[in-house]
Amino acid sequence: MLLPAICLGQDFLLTKISGDKQLAVRGTEIKDSLVVCLTDKNNNPVPNVKVDFIVADGYFSSNKKVNDNSVQEESILTDEKGFAKSKVFIDKKAEDKVVVIVNVDVLAEPVYFTVSVLNKEISNFSKL
Repeated sequence: MLLPAICLGQDFLLTKISGDKQLAVRGTEIKDSLVVCLTDKNNNPVPNVKVDFIVADGYFSSNKKVNDNSVQEESILTDEKGFAKSKVFIDKKAEDKVVVIVNVDVLAEPVYFTVSVLNKEISNFSKL
């Protein structure tokens, strides 16, 4: 007996706009904001939806630092054009790669940002 497959479609699309694959120095804030856009299935922006940015080995500019190597979360509502953004401070004891997970309160796949972490700033790439 064959049973019909049930497919749950995505009603919304969460897209990375900018801020992925940055370099950052331990103990500093990333240079560029992590920016996402939420649209519906007709590609219309979706305002006023909660977006959760979640990071380990870092914390957000709006939060007080709780302790080293803790998971931090920041929730932001999408603006009238469906955009949400956040900035992350990289912990001094962070691993070499920090991942920020971004999820929304509607049916959409999460997105991931990565930050490669350095011990100190590289001022002249030609010396490498």
